[in-house]
Amino acid sequence: MQIGRFFSHGAPLTPLSDGHVPIGVRTSGAPALWRRGITGEGRVAAVIDSGIDADHPDLARRIVDYIDLTGDGRQDDLGHGTHVAGTICACGRISGVAPGASLLVIKVIGRTASCDEGLVAQAIRIAVDWRGPRGERVTAINISLGGSGDSPKLHDAICYAVAQNVEPVCAAGNGGNSRDNTPVQTYPAAYREAVEVGAVRADRTSAMHFSSSESIDLCAVGESVDSTWPLRLGAPYACLSGTSMAAAHITGLLLLEDQMWEVINGRSFRDEAERWRFATINVAPLDLPPKQQGLGLGFARADLLPAEALCHAVGRRFRR
Repeated sequence: MQIGRFFSHGAPLTPLSDGHVPIGVRTSGAPALWRRGITGEGRVAAVIDSGIDADHPDLARRIVDYIDLTGDGRQDDLGHGTHVAGTICACGRISGVAPGASLLVIKVIGRTASCDEGLVAQAIRIAVDWRGPRGERVTAINISLGGSGDSPKLHDAICYAVAQNVEPVCAAGNGGNSRDNTPVQTYPAAYREAVEVGAVRADRTSAMHFSSSESIDLCAVGESVDSTWPLRLGAPYACLSGTSMAAAHITGLLLLEDQMWEVINGRSFRDEAERWRFATINVAPLDLPPKQQGLGLGFARADLLPAEALCHAVGRRFRR
């Protein structure tokens, strides 16, 4: 399994000012929820990737646990995991979708930029079974990597996550050309139980070279995405493109929606099916074929909150 097909290297970036909100985060509608107190506080996303720069000032306080399954050490040698994590919940000079949320980091990709399906399956199960110092559980798992081969072990791990009310969010891959007649299947994204995320531009049009597929569920901005970058690789921020970046936006939105639901209903989601039904309400359909957008753009619906809810509480998906 690889991450190389899931993002393209871009340029170093210097945010214009403190609290820079990237265009993808703005397009998701997340800032409207922040103004109502919904920031993902108390929620945890697992990032199964190349690790994270644990010393990055915009991410260090977001990391609640860090597990290295590679033996290469806790650093991020590739930058991919750090960039994905920043889009989910960076809080500092740059803002992610859910800036109040926390991260469980599980490193499965080392210097070789690849790993086998068994290691990813192991990481998924670790994420589902993990409990934080205050009893926290993972809400969503970001898996911005994949391969072309079906793996029963990997599929079983995805099904295990869903059965335990943890949403696996997977990048669709960058092996296509965004045309409706050239679908690409990438695993684990293609599994029916996973949330497969495609990529669009910030203007909500097709983004070239990103995969289209009948199994795509949602889309998000995946082109020219500003986010965090490892300090040891020369710049604190970078602009990259790929479905990896799109998946991270959806993972962040799921964290916001988890807090939103609790504020609206006074309880947690009963199961993943209820979680997904709510997620499908938080969607903006686009003028694109279903194989490119799925149900549409993941979008924060602040209008669903009660008018009086300035939330201070630590406060889905219909099967095809």
